[in-house]
Amino acid sequence: MKSIHILIVLCLLLLLITNTTIVSSPLTAIQGRITDAETNQPVFFANVFLADTRIGTTSDSSGEYRIKNCPPGQYELVVHHVGYETIITNIRYDGKNPIIYNFRLNVKILQGEELTVTAAKPKKWKKNLKIFEKYFLGESVNARRTKILNPEVLHLNYDPETGFLTAKADDILLIENHALGYNINALLMYFQWYNMRGLRSDKNKTFENCYFTVKLNYEEMTPKNDKQHKKWLQNRERTYKGSFKHFLAAVAKKRLKKEKFVLSADDFILPADELKTVYDDSLNLYRLSFDKMIKIMYYGSRPKQTNWLQMKTEHVTIDTLGTLYDRSPFVFIKEGKWKEERVADWLPLDYTPNK
Repeated sequence: MKSIHILIVLCLLLLLITNTTIVSSPLTAIQGRITDAETNQPVFFANVFLADTRIGTTSDSSGEYRIKNCPPGQYELVVHHVGYETIITNIRYDGKNPIIYNFRLNVKILQGEELTVTAAKPKKWKKNLKIFEKYFLGESVNARRTKILNPEVLHLNYDPETGFLTAKADDILLIENHALGYNINALLMYFQWYNMRGLRSDKNKTFENCYFTVKLNYEEMTPKNDKQHKKWLQNRERTYKGSFKHFLAAVAKKRLKKEKFVLSADDFILPADELKTVYDDSLNLYRLSFDKMIKIMYYGSRPKQTNWLQMKTEHVTIDTLGTLYDRSPFVFIKEGKWKEERVADWLPLDYTPNK
């Protein structure tokens, strides 16, 4: 009888362990295989990630990849490997059924300028790098603690006749953001900065502007101790409050007043419904539209923060996390602090503030 009791206990323990393993095992959301389009051979160590999130992986020696623990939603799936053309695919994951995406990568044809190798970077390149870092990373408190680890992969070309600086990268930019506690892989798609004189009434005044597109993948840094981890969480929340991401989340949730945002135009306070939102229940997303330049004041910080925003398209798509799905840099005209937000101030799409 005693041996039977022991056997029953062992069976129950085994069942408990098995169930625990099943529950705690991360579920595969997206999987597939990556091969060379010409040879059909597997491409291993390819970076596969959901743009601007903390979710990603690399392909193994068989070219296979698996992305796990992915929340439902719409994403850009990015596949990148040095020497191959990058592939970006819009996907939708329902949170239930795994989806399969196989990719065939085409070898990248190198341009003449990309074949040039120099032993040391010239002074002009270093000067251009400072401009790139200023407009790519920003000049905020966060930017002062953010660094590009491999700037040598950048090709920076400044044309003094037009005042345009363009940038391309041979590989993913490796960035450390010690203010927010993120390692960032940045795939630079487009960068253009220009510096022109005499465009405004003051002929001696220089007019500068910058547009760029980048796909980011975030990874949490390992903190030295609990104090550092707590500081990172505080910095992330400080960065979030009053940000463009915070504003869009408040619009989608219809919480502008509760989140301490006030709208105005032509010196008149506007009702929150001036920003029209239409919910798409099939996608769990919102379409936002408005037809005038609006002034947005945020009273959750001291001093208050003021921004101006104008939409240059019929509507944009957003969600309750503050994600903007129309990622062209030309969708909005921004003035104020939002215009100065750069990579060092950006948070992952799946970031939510601590409650």
